Amino acid sequence: MRVLGIIAEYDPLHNGHVYHLQSAKQAVRPDYTVIALSSCFTQRGAPALLSPAGRAGLALSAGADAVFALPALYTVRDAEHYALGAVTLLSALGVTDIAFGAETDDLPLLSSVSALLADEPPEWKAALSRFMAGGLGYPAAAAAAAEEVLPGAGGVLSCPNNTLAVSYLRAIRSHAPEMIPHVIRRTGAYHAESAVPSAPSASAVRSAVARGNWQSVFASVPPATADLIRQEALARRFPDPDRLSGIILPFLRLGGRGVFAAPSLIPEGLEDRITGAASQASSFDGLIRLASSKRYPDARLRRICVSALLGMTDDLLLSPPDPSVSFLLGIRYSAGELFTLWKESGRTEVLTGMKAVQKRAPVWYQTEARAYEIYACLTGRSAGFEYSLPLLRC
Repeated sequence: MRVLGIIAEYDPLHNGHVYHLQSAKQAVRPDYTVIALSSCFTQRGAPALLSPAGRAGLALSAGADAVFALPALYTVRDAEHYALGAVTLLSALGVTDIAFGAETDDLPLLSSVSALLADEPPEWKAALSRFMAGGLGYPAAAAAAAEEVLPGAGGVLSCPNNTLAVSYLRAIRSHAPEMIPHVIRRTGAYHAESAVPSAPSASAVRSAVARGNWQSVFASVPPATADLIRQEALARRFPDPDRLSGIILPFLRLGGRGVFAAPSLIPEGLEDRITGAASQASSFDGLIRLASSKRYPDARLRRICVSALLGMTDDLLLSPPDPSVSFLLGIRYSAGELFTLWKESGRTEVLTGMKAVQKRAPVWYQTEARAYEIYACLTGRSAGFEYSLPLLRC
């Protein structure tokens, strides 16, 4: 049985995502397609525009056969750990092939860059130290050092989807060597400011939603996404940035540096920079503007703050991914054979519903429950809404 795995945020699912999903299925010709979907908070350190259940339903409508939650413990992380959590989950679910988008569809080049970063040869480490001593943050310094050792590598690592692709390949190499990678060339700009209907970026679609530019939004997404966005807009259930500021600013001001329980995430002294910015800023965005620098870019600072808000500790973050339990959000009736695959493999216990997660996955449950409750506050939902969500079937 060939099972295709895709790692996604679908925040929201747009025409480019549908193209990627269809292209991946055409390339692999799988029996089933399984999605590892980001939780309530995404890798950019922000609440998702749509809930995990809503985005899971969109993934099923676009052709996925099963959708699993990738816990916030892995989604609010750097590319390396985000990829590690997702690849480990998909491997435990019996995925044989994985497809991901990248600006560069040269798989041998991406694999070479991945091997360079995984092996960390002495010449690369020396160059990395030199560039970081010059004031560059790790991503930029790693790209510059890679370019010195492997010409062309710096250009690869300067593109966000390439960076994720390299991280996926590193995770496959170390944790799922049997998994076959496939790269789908990404068209359009990842952070484009305006939505291009044929190849939009998720950030452009979210920006259009925030501006109320509905014509641009609906031209860039499939009908199912358009329907859900209309529904959530009418119900006023999009995450409110003012509510996020109202939660995170007092959390940082009152807790001080003591709220940062994961020293591995934050260099010495950065916690003072963040809490100092929190004491001056009137919004979370303002805090990020005050605290950011060339070494500490916006996305990293957002992840650090949100990780603290979610109660992440080094005991959690430094432990290896545990795929022995997995949280199923939705599945097609026609994919019932997958339950047999998962049961016979014995590599993961498939859970449905947060109550089951609470009982069987205590290691990451606390973080996940906290993420859902904060998300409920941001979107005007009632406390405990996640416990009432049924398994999606279609």
